[in-house]
This record gives sequence, C-alpha cells and structure tokens, in this order.
Amino acid sequence: MPPGYLLIHCGDFAPDGGSSVRLRAVEAFDQWLAAQPHKVKLVVRGNHDPRSADFPASGATYICKPTSVRVGSLVVHSVPFTRGRLREPIPPCDVLATHSPPKGVLDLCYSGGHGGCRFLRSAVEDAIPQNLEGGGGGRVGGGGGGEL
Repeated sequence: MPPGYLLIHCGDFAPDGGSSVRLRAVEAFDQWLAAQPHKVKLVVRGNHDPRSADFPASGATYICKPTSVRVGSLVVHSVPFTRGRLREPIPPCDVLATHSPPKGVLDLCYSGGHGGCRFLRSAVEDAIPQNLEGGGGGRVGGGGGGEL
C-alpha cells in the first residue's frame, strides 16, 4: 500500500455469511486498516458489507449513505451500494468514491456486459456533464476494478 494522507476503500471487505462471520471480518479489516499509515480512512459500504460497522482500532469512517466529507482542502463525496435512484443529487466535490461504477464506466464484466449502475450514471451525468470515460472508482463483481 503506498503511503498517503487519505485511504478510501470502496467496499466488499466482508464475506457473505452469518453475523459471527461478518463480525470477524469487520474486526480483521479494522486491524488491517489500523496498520495502514494514512491519517484519514474512509470505508464505503459495499453490497456484501454489513449495514453498520465500527472501526475502533483504525478510526475509519464507515459510509452507509451518500455523504460528503472534507479532507483538508478536498471534498470527497461517497456513494455506497444502492439498488435504486439516489435521493439527492451528487453535490460539487473533488473526489467521487462509489461502490459500484456508473454504467458504462470501467464496468465491463467477464461476460462482456456492463455491470455498472444506471442510476449512478444518470446522477453523475447531471452533476458532472463532461465525458465520464476517463476515470472513476468502484468495481463490478465480474470485473477487475477501477483506476484513478
């Protein structure tokens, strides 16, 4: 892990399973986060993650609903996993961190289809009307991840 001031994890740190499995995953992930040198740590909830979690060892902030956070001079807006439309428009921000990518943006699945969220695509297009093809975050289960 390269050093830095801000670490953003875009979700799916926990395996599917019962509450004891997820609790152990949260505790292990918190220990891993605590070992990272970053001063600020944001964890965006993924579809496999618990609805709530605490990270006492690392002090990480767990984001379970669309949220903006100021980190130094940057505004980071995070959108956790969602199945539907965003209730609020995406506000002005310097960094947009999402669990799922917008549809058609770095969302190619192994099957050749696109696994991104069409609702997120629409919200991003409304907020940032320029070309979305050049970067982003998030990942799809059948794909390789994102690039910054």
